Amino acid sequence: MSQLLALEHIRPPRFRLRDDIGDLTELKASMTERGLIIPITVRTTGEEKWEVVAGHRRYVAAKELGWETIPCDIRDLTDPQAYVLALVENLQRKALTPLEQAQAFKAYIRDYKHGDLVQLAKATGLSPSHINHLLSLLGLPESIFYAVKTGELSAAKGVELARLEKGSVEQSELADIVGKATRLDSKDLGKIVTAVKKGYPITQAVKTVVDFPEWRPETEKEPYEAKPFARRQILAVIEQALSRLDVELPTLEEGSIEYREWIERVRYPLHEIVGAVRELRKKYG
Repeated sequence: MSQLLALEHIRPPRFRLRDDIGDLTELKASMTERGLIIPITVRTTGEEKWEVVAGHRRYVAAKELGWETIPCDIRDLTDPQAYVLALVENLQRKALTPLEQAQAFKAYIRDYKHGDLVQLAKATGLSPSHINHLLSLLGLPESIFYAVKTGELSAAKGVELARLEKGSVEQSELADIVGKATRLDSKDLGKIVTAVKKGYPITQAVKTVVDFPEWRPETEKEPYEAKPFARRQILAVIEQALSRLDVELPTLEEGSIEYREWIERVRYPLHEIVGAVRELRKKYG
């Protein structure tokens, strides 16, 4: 059951999760017309004194509207409990950007020492791996961090770039390539990063993923070897060409007899080459 409390006796939240509370125009218009539908959550700090736990924007909007009182749910919360409640509310409302989430996770674990990663995962319902991925964004170099913050790079791509050594040439070059290449999504970037960590040259890794989107790099623990890779790629190119021939052949017009016969002649040597390459792979990998 909520109750009305005097705004002058309520202080802003100790734990701020958002860099900016944003524009309050629409919220204030809604509160003016309909009142406050969802009470803010506060905790007691002393005799007839309270602190905002969840609902900071509504609290600020009410003050700007000149309200004297505001509906509140009063909770008896410790610092860790208050932090988690505010965090969960913001996560459920999707009010935090990925970087704000990462900063909130870092504050919980490292700054305020409210608990470890496992406790945070249990409290928020998020997986430890998801939390770790977002935390990795905080380790990005300033230029890439800023690109994620401004939306030039997605958070998912930032997470993939964070797998590379901070400040490395590879990380910088890939960030530049991915920022300009609209065709590459975060999954593509993940393949490229895995290949680069294995030792693939950046240009080779990018070209392979672009030309062969279904390609799956081997695990990062297996080193990159140029000759086996070249054999695999040659085979993939030839198989791709054969597949294209099979698709195109039935679509040729009736008048294209010579072209059709030429394709039929070309297919057989190609099949022989594919067979030879497969034998090489069996022998040399």
